[in-house]
Amino acid sequence: MHIANLSYDTYFKYLMEDQRAARVLLGALLQCKVESVEQRKNEVTIAETTQREGSLKMFRLDFSATIVDSKGRRKAVCIELQRAKHVGDVARFRRYLGAHYKDEKLVDGHGKAIPIIAIYILGHNLPGAEFEQAVIYGNTTLKDVNGVDIEYKGGCEYIDGLSHSLIIVQLPKVKKEKKEGSILNVLLSYFEYDTNTDTIEVKDAEDYKLDAEDTKGVLVIQNRLLQAVADDETSAKLELEKDAMLMLEKYEEEKRKAEEEKRKAEELVKKMRKLLREKGISEDEINSVQV
Repeated sequence: MHIANLSYDTYFKYLMEDQRAARVLLGALLQCKVESVEQRKNEVTIAETTQREGSLKMFRLDFSATIVDSKGRRKAVCIELQRAKHVGDVARFRRYLGAHYKDEKLVDGHGKAIPIIAIYILGHNLPGAEFEQAVIYGNTTLKDVNGVDIEYKGGCEYIDGLSHSLIIVQLPKVKKEKKEGSILNVLLSYFEYDTNTDTIEVKDAEDYKLDAEDTKGVLVIQNRLLQAVADDETSAKLELEKDAMLMLEKYEEEKRKAEEEKRKAEELVKKMRKLLREKGISEDEINSVQV
């Protein structure tokens, strides 16, 4: 079976526009049941190149959802999902997240601030960190003045409303041999970030050896991604995304070459100045010479 490659934003957006598919993927990431989900707003990524700069806008989706935790408690949450194929500007991540903290509409039926969950799906490994895990979870932990953990079961608006949970996916760390074992491993394997193929070959949902509910979830995702490949409008958008990516890659290569040439020129100037000093030429004379 060949399905859409989720490494393309066009296909990922198409997937997440379907509420059933969105519930399956978000539920797998959150490791809980997503009872309902509604997309609030989004920003579609598109590669932009100019003579002066090239950039890839971040792809983000913003959801309001009702989840059910492991203890059967139902609660409303805000889910901020962002994707980035290349190492980007963390300040931009913070701006989007900060917008949620300022949004006075993010309250539950009782007027209390609802928790924020930030999900980042990255096409690169985290710079400056050596995490081997493909998926990293960061949740609020409380300690007393002596560093002893304080048990917290949730429900305090001050804590839930003034902090947020974090999920980071490092796609290069997703092991292809771990396609079985959990629905999350299966779904993450559909992000073939290191290939340029529009579609990828996958097994039938029943062949992943998951339980009945997870098998049903994988089937929902596969059917939606089959539809994506067959949808003419989506295919047209995919071609635009691919063209934009080629432009960006060309610009980045030209930029890299220019920076390398500049570095070599600076190294040459340093060597020439060193030689002039060794010949006894003063700094004033060296500075007056265009090298």
